Amino acid sequence: MIEKNKTAVTFFVLKGFSDIPEFEASISILVLLIYLTTLVGNILILLLICLDPHLHTPMYFFLGNLSALDIRYTTVTLHKSIDILVTGDNEVFFIDCMVQMYFFS
Repeated sequence: MIEKNKTAVTFFVLKGFSDIPEFEASISILVLLIYLTTLVGNILILLLICLDPHLHTPMYFFLGNLSALDIRYTTVTLHKSIDILVTGDNEVFFIDCMVQMYFFS
């Protein structure tokens, strides 16, 4: 019987943020500020649409859905990037990657 190679991928190593450790703190703060700005802006849009009865029209209904989707997509994609920048551990396990892809899709 012929043995075959049974190599399995268990994790990925993400590269490309910064190879210079001095820049990682400033990049993580910048990414965190962008994430928080996006989150606060979309939550404000949702609150305004829900609280003001004049904004209960189809256009604002779809704008609220767009804001909710934007919150979801930025949370799914940026949480791991911020984690990598803060902790310095740039390994992403295969199952974590698949779970993130599931929630993004």
